[in-house]
Amino acid sequence: MAVVDRTGMIGIAHAERERLGRTIQYTEPALWGADSVSPGWRNRDIIAHLAAQDTAAAQLVAGEAAAEFDAFRDANDGELWVNGFNEWAVRTRADVDDRTLIGDWGKAADAFLAFAARLSDEEWRTKRVDWVAGEIGIRYLVQSRVIEWWLHGEDIREGAGLETPPLAPGGAGPLRAREFASGVGARTG
Repeated sequence: MAVVDRTGMIGIAHAERERLGRTIQYTEPALWGADSVSPGWRNRDIIAHLAAQDTAAAQLVAGEAAAEFDAFRDANDGELWVNGFNEWAVRTRADVDDRTLIGDWGKAADAFLAFAARLSDEEWRTKRVDWVAGEIGIRYLVQSRVIEWWLHGEDIREGAGLETPPLAPGGAGPLRAREFASGVGARTG
């Protein structure tokens, strides 16, 4: 069995991004301000968190500085830690309306995937970036975004009372990112 290549991984990531997009699409607008299943966060806070991290991921893969990581470090004596950044990212988006926040996330996720797809095979194998929990290879950053989109998509789905994950056009079922994350889905037959 072969490990999923760059094209396969980007395809998986696109599908999971689309799945989260469909979950967002089917969530009633009134529920964005409601408490989520993530303690202390509303459903919109989940999207704020994703918008911040996907914006940073897109900037880093494009070879730019992650502006919000830098702003957070500036406000915290040069330090960057996951929970602190996540809470800060949610607070800085508190006054952004839901529709704009969702649009910002979608644009960031799309940019991240586009930049990742443009990498050469060599860059895919060797390029590393400074992430919230330390340095990470791009291919693992893509995997981590897939996992985040799946996990938080499930949080939103459950919080919105959506019975089953929305299906892709044509009725294709959702990806099983949990299996992928454990390595089971990371192999092709």
